[in-house]
Amino acid sequence: MSIGVPTAFASNLVNNGSFEQPASVGAPSLPVGSTYFPGWTVINAEIAQLPPGWPEIPTASDGLYSLDLTGYHDSYPFGGVTQTIATIPSATYSLTFDVGATVGGTAQISVTAGNLVGTGSSTSTGNLVWTTNSFTFIASGSSTSINLIGAAASFNGCCYIGLDNVIVTPISSPVPEPGTLMLLGSGLVGLAGVLRGKLV
Repeated sequence: MSIGVPTAFASNLVNNGSFEQPASVGAPSLPVGSTYFPGWTVINAEIAQLPPGWPEIPTASDGLYSLDLTGYHDSYPFGGVTQTIATIPSATYSLTFDVGATVGGTAQISVTAGNLVGTGSSTSTGNLVWTTNSFTFIASGSSTSINLIGAAASFNGCCYIGLDNVIVTPISSPVPEPGTLMLLGSGLVGLAGVLRGKLV
């Protein structure tokens, strides 16, 4: 059983989820360890930020910019990004992100967060295709690392793995255990007694 999270609190917990900041000129190559994007750190291998109008990748799925997790090296291992967000232990969260594929190719991104281990994908029969992939995870602590790493790519003998529009929102909070509720009830009864004594 769980307690629903009010809509007012269901905003994106990820900072810079569409990689709009900074607004680069050209398509910068970003090495492992780079913190070029506010909130994110590059992991696993080099990646690139693609601007609007880039050949074969003319548009992002959200905003103007997106990532290519194959970077300029266009070979395995592929790059990725990570961001640590504040979470409530045992609470459930929704995680969505868009995967880009192009020129009749496929693209896959592995994702880990809390108890989640999964793979997002996209397939194109010709032009650029953005596919939204949706997951849920349960947080194990007061912070959770969102890790997104290129897993596989193919098109015309080369590579492209698009990533954009990463969103994490809370779904539910854990319900206190019965023992916790009894303790809280006892505390409230005791407090009422103290207040009553002061009023007499």
